[in-house]
Amino acid sequence: MKAASLAEKKGDLGIQAASLSKAAVSLANTGKFSEAMALAKKGISIADSSKQPLNIYQGYSSMGSILKLQKKYAEAITFYEKGFTTLNKTDAYEIDIGHTYKELSKC
Repeated sequence: MKAASLAEKKGDLGIQAASLSKAAVSLANTGKFSEAMALAKKGISIADSSKQPLNIYQGYSSMGSILKLQKKYAEAITFYEKGFTTLNKTDAYEIDIGHTYKELSKC
């Protein structure tokens, strides 16, 4: 959260979005799902504004992970697919695309 706050002060949407996404998944892993969902939604909004494919992927993927942890698989798939679509338009993130396929298969 400190990284997200510092990024916001510096005007770095990419770092802010990525930091919020990571914090959201951490909260979800401790069972704080409502807080995690709120952070993930904020991260997605900021990531979309950043227009940076990796940050957008991270935002949607984090929401997918949060939903998967809650066993809301159909909803998780929607978010993983949105993230995948963003990365699919690039050729620089093969590892992340592989991760998305793995998470989709778990759902």
